[in-house]
Amino acid sequence: MKRFAWFAFILVIATYILQPIQDPDLGWNITVGRWIVANLKVPTEELWNRFALGKEWIAYSWSNEVVLALVDQFFALKGLFILKFIIILFFTISLFYFYGRISRDYFFGSLLGCLAACATYNHITLRPQLITWILLITLLFVLDEIENRGLSKYRIACLIIVFSLWSNTHLSAIIGLVTVFMWLFVKEDPKLSFIALGYSILGTFITPYFGKEWLTFFSKADHPLQMSQIAEFSSATILQFPTAFLIISVVLLITFLHFKPTVISECKIILCMIFVGGSLAVIKFIPQAVIILCACTAVAWRKIKTENIKIASFTDSIEKFRSLYNFIPLEGLTFVFIALSICNFYPRWNELEIPEAYPKPAIDFFIENDLPHPIMSTFGAGGHLMYRFSDQKGNLEHKVALDGRTNVNKKEIWEAFIDASQLNINWQNYFNLVEPETVIWKNGLPLTTMLLHENEWCRVFLSGDKNKKGFSVFVKRDFWLNHQSLESDNCSPKVDDKNTKK
Repeated sequence: MKRFAWFAFILVIATYILQPIQDPDLGWNITVGRWIVANLKVPTEELWNRFALGKEWIAYSWSNEVVLALVDQFFALKGLFILKFIIILFFTISLFYFYGRISRDYFFGSLLGCLAACATYNHITLRPQLITWILLITLLFVLDEIENRGLSKYRIACLIIVFSLWSNTHLSAIIGLVTVFMWLFVKEDPKLSFIALGYSILGTFITPYFGKEWLTFFSKADHPLQMSQIAEFSSATILQFPTAFLIISVVLLITFLHFKPTVISECKIILCMIFVGGSLAVIKFIPQAVIILCACTAVAWRKIKTENIKIASFTDSIEKFRSLYNFIPLEGLTFVFIALSICNFYPRWNELEIPEAYPKPAIDFFIENDLPHPIMSTFGAGGHLMYRFSDQKGNLEHKVALDGRTNVNKKEIWEAFIDASQLNINWQNYFNLVEPETVIWKNGLPLTTMLLHENEWCRVFLSGDKNKKGFSVFVKRDFWLNHQSLESDNCSPKVDDKNTKK
């Protein structure tokens, strides 16, 4: 019954952090997966972006993209949502289980798992990075085993497998390599850390590209600085939800270090500092930072319990909380957990995706009315355009100008897009480069307001809220004059030719 209650609590946390599908990158991931499934090979050059055709490109998340494409093909949106839920559930189980193993206390490990899982709330999307979080917590457990029991053949195999899976999932394997070296490094005998690092690096070369992913990683290393306008590359602030959990994790570890500085090695402390600093600079790294902080806290708790050390009233509070948990009848507690899980899951199932995240209604209107290509869109919408206009083999007749793959978009295209988004003095450069016939743009942005007050572009479709949510569709005035069955809220056929040219 204790195990069943433990799993029911995990279910509560998993359904709490579960969010509707809202990732703008999902579209291009599925498109690439379709192409791989159809051609039974991984792409080596760009096939979808009109300004980068033929450029060398590596599908470093190919394994996940194949799964996404197959689920989308056979089960559509409901299948993708169930896949997301299964991955989140497995991720939450991994946190609770491995923290319990590291701390040798499943109750305290569950508290840490709850903290780490909630820190990912704003970052939970159906992206390959979700798989890397599972690999990171698995790696931390393997490293703890190596540190305590030595580097056996089994643990070497675990390192190689973890990094092979990581390298076939995402470019962030460097995070794992840094963790391996810093976690195992000891000044007196650094040999173990170097050997483990060598085996880990070996695992990164077991991919269809034989390690070429490293070249892509180095080419993208400065993207968080160059593309800081992207939400996930922005700096963390105290007002953001995950930052609170980062602070709690830091304070919790500092509490242990204050009373017993030797519970964590210096290199582990430096590792935590590196990830905390990185997550404050780039908010997308907060989940990894909290996962590592909680793992170090689990180690500290194990050592403190082993040495029977009391930390002020903290350890007493944990024991009182444990006693309260044991006092409550497990049957009733399990029922409450299951009821909460259903209450969390049901609204998500009724709203499988967030409509405002994609220009889906706008593209439906575009297709129904046979509007002209090329399309000029926002950065996030480009991936959805790839998905909607590609066939089941991943082929795209009308290439996109800009999409969510930061290593594909040319620098001048990105800069022109930023100028248009912020309505800078050179905002028309994006129009000159793309030469659009149709513009699909988010409502409430400065460019949308500008186009509404110009005679050259006519808005023929509006979804969502005029101020912020949803998208607007604009066509050139000449096209609209020849298709006046399309209603426009900012154009009138009574405007004379002189003003139209102007």
